[in-house]
Amino acid sequence: GGEAVLARRKARSSAERDAPMQPKVGVAYTLALPGEGDRHKFGVNALALTRNTAPQASWAGGISLFTAGRDARVRRWDVTALESGGGFSPRRPARKLPLVATYSDHSDWVNAVVVAPAHGLLVSASSDHTLKLWPLDEPDAPEARATVNTHTDYVKALAYAPSSGVLASASLDKMIHLFKMDTLARFASSGGTSGGVEFSADGNVRDGPTVLAGHRDSVYCLAMNTAGTLIASGSVEPEVRLWDARTARKHAKLAGHTDVVRALLLDADGRTAVSASSDRTVRVWDVGSQRCIHTLRVHRDAAWALDVDAGWATLYSGGRDGSIVATSLSTFRSARVAHEAAPIVRLASSVGGTHLWSATTRSDVRCWSLDGVGAALQAGASHAAALSDAEETLTPRSAGAHGRGGGGGGGGFLSQQYAQ
Repeated sequence: GGEAVLARRKARSSAERDAPMQPKVGVAYTLALPGEGDRHKFGVNALALTRNTAPQASWAGGISLFTAGRDARVRRWDVTALESGGGFSPRRPARKLPLVATYSDHSDWVNAVVVAPAHGLLVSASSDHTLKLWPLDEPDAPEARATVNTHTDYVKALAYAPSSGVLASASLDKMIHLFKMDTLARFASSGGTSGGVEFSADGNVRDGPTVLAGHRDSVYCLAMNTAGTLIASGSVEPEVRLWDARTARKHAKLAGHTDVVRALLLDADGRTAVSASSDRTVRVWDVGSQRCIHTLRVHRDAAWALDVDAGWATLYSGGRDGSIVATSLSTFRSARVAHEAAPIVRLASSVGGTHLWSATTRSDVRCWSLDGVGAALQAGASHAAALSDAEETLTPRSAGAHGRGGGGGGGGFLSQQYAQ
């Protein structure tokens, strides 16, 4: 009897091992607490500011701020009055921005957004493995116009070149996918889901997307030049990879970081790159020579966020330490703009360059005045951040250093908090 029971157990174990694995089904939902209204419920992962230049659109000439969060929502706020210089009032501790739309078809964190007014589309990337395409002129649309499901893991980053219409997405599946926005727009207008239909960068439908393969680990960030020909990617590997988008081949590596690369910037011509890493440094690179020209040690913890003004004169960096630092890209001197009570996840400078938006692991978004930052950097009155070997960090400056008190997040320049 004992041998027969053992034989049956072995047979059952073998059958279970050989049986095909069934996918796990999960349900994700967000509960709105009383009094929260339309604000984000959890941390905000992405920011995008855009001015609509498409004359045929209903919001032509308007300026919108898009925020994407861990509550699986993307929200669009009207900041036209503020961006036009008529709405910043630092004496008010908090105010409510006009909410234009809420996009809520994702089932997990939304990690990145790209706005393409010329195509009438908002593109969002999520930990539910998908990209979703939303019509900008239909703020009340209950669902995304179309879903692209070419990735097999969390989609962490997007990059877009408006002049060429190339969109890139990066995922924890180690892959970078390239799309042509014209093709995505046609796909969205059909109202379909991607299924087996995927897109190449030349705008043709084929069996698979244009894939940039070569990373050995998860990809966390992307950047692209204006022409859409050069892509920079950062991952768990402590290096920046450069890709030729026209051939889908690796172009070069920028080596120097010692930990995860968390944020990237490329200038319009693709000649200068900036990277931020969990190794606490921000590095400025000459792409042509593949050389690091300056290492900035201005954060006490991992550097997670980057942005730059329109003229590439001032770099803004944010970190897990909650600090937001401005650095002159000509003198490499730095001044602290603000200090948040939570890690900085994203930064976005205003269309006019007069203030800076910040998102953290909390649900609020703050707007910081940049009045006086340029003068402080030109005067060289702040910490010299172009260090090579020393582990020195930027010393917080008192409110009197610039003649102003910090906003809601601590020492720095004036801020306005928005309850989102």
